[in-house]
Amino acid sequence: MADQDLRELLTEFKNMAESEHHSFLTTIVNNQSHGNTIFGALILFEDRPKPSDLLQPLCDLLFTIYRNNEIEFRQFSLQYLPNLAYLYLQNYSDRSSYHCIETLLIAIHNIEVGEDSGKNKSFKVPSLSTSSIYHDSSLINESRIFAVPDAGLERGLSCLNVSKPVPQQVTNINAQNRNKIMSHLFGVYTSLLGEFSKPSFDWSCKVCSRMVTRGFNFGKKTHSRNRSYGSDSGLRSPRTSVIRIPLCSTVFLEMLHLAYFSIFNGYGSVGSQLVRDIEFRGRHDSLASVLLVSRSVAQIATRATGTVEAPHISTPIQLTKNMITNASFRTKKLEGDIPRVETDDDVANGERMGVISEEAENEVEKSNKNKENEATVDGVDKVNIADKIKAKMENVRDNVRIPTRKKEKDKERGISESSDKEERNKNAEKKEKKSRERQRSEAKNSFMAEHDLSSDEYIRMNNLPSETLAIHSPESGNTSIF
Repeated sequence: MADQDLRELLTEFKNMAESEHHSFLTTIVNNQSHGNTIFGALILFEDRPKPSDLLQPLCDLLFTIYRNNEIEFRQFSLQYLPNLAYLYLQNYSDRSSYHCIETLLIAIHNIEVGEDSGKNKSFKVPSLSTSSIYHDSSLINESRIFAVPDAGLERGLSCLNVSKPVPQQVTNINAQNRNKIMSHLFGVYTSLLGEFSKPSFDWSCKVCSRMVTRGFNFGKKTHSRNRSYGSDSGLRSPRTSVIRIPLCSTVFLEMLHLAYFSIFNGYGSVGSQLVRDIEFRGRHDSLASVLLVSRSVAQIATRATGTVEAPHISTPIQLTKNMITNASFRTKKLEGDIPRVETDDDVANGERMGVISEEAENEVEKSNKNKENEATVDGVDKVNIADKIKAKMENVRDNVRIPTRKKEKDKERGISESSDKEERNKNAEKKEKKSRERQRSEAKNSFMAEHDLSSDEYIRMNNLPSETLAIHSPESGNTSIF
């Protein structure tokens, strides 16, 4: 237990010679375990009906350390000011029993007042161009900053010396000077936050939260009925209610300074809890300045993170999963897909026509020209007209691909609707017939442009039916028509 460890520590200090006190005090100041022992013992002394017998020697030890000329010794004793103040204020009605704590607080107050007398304190004049707990300067346009009178950049860099009235030294603590003494002691404590040990922030924030919320029932039923009491020996006496500690706005603001420093130095949970408790107390007591500062600190506390997140780097496996390739697209049609219906306009625009190779078409034209040049001697056409028509028809059939893309797609996709297939097949056959007739008419027109329309052979070929096929035999020199 902390009280047992403290008892051994105080006993050892009491039995030492005065020449050995300095080395022993140096050990206490530099050993963090001794500091935690004192914090734990002060917490055990809270809410006790009678003060502990260890309280008087503990106050003597802390004052002896404080009166040392070294700065580290003075800072060691001052870090216990919140705990000592809470222990004294919660027992203020019985302050005669806690006279040792009152003597220690008055001594520290008077010494600090004597050192601060004659000193002027300086502070920076606030400006919109410099960020604060109330605003972020990066989110404000320069035009708005300079639009405010006396809000330029030079104002944020200037400092102003201010002399405040020095508090008066006191001989005792009463209801009239209690708030002034506590405000000055908490101001001395917060001015040395950067010099205290980090674990002390956890103890100080928790004791300040207990001081602020004392007497308020958080999460407890307040409508429970007290047990009756009387002259009967078996009945219990009513429980005394917890008395709230009256504090001024200056003390709350100094506590917010402690909470802000703790949030950004690794103790964000206890610091944020202290800010919420002070905000609650500010609403209860209608303290405008406390509400303003507490909400500003609570808002800026969300940006305080103890750890820095490492940037996310995608591994090769994650990249391959998110990469889009040709394999990502489906090649087969599912049953839920809607089939695309082709119209006559698509056919007229040539969307169903296959791709005609330009190189093959050029080769066919060259070969036809060569044959015409060889066959024509002195203006006499030795090649039969029927052969020309047949060769042109074969070239057109070989080079022009009449696609059946719709049929192939229907087979690949596995469309089960047989009625749709029959209709598409009929439409495809009709379209193929139209394309054939169009090709034949084009072949005839080209032939008419090259030959004499009044020749007997052309008249005979023109009178042939559309399904007639002419075959010419070069060996016998005969032409058969079917």
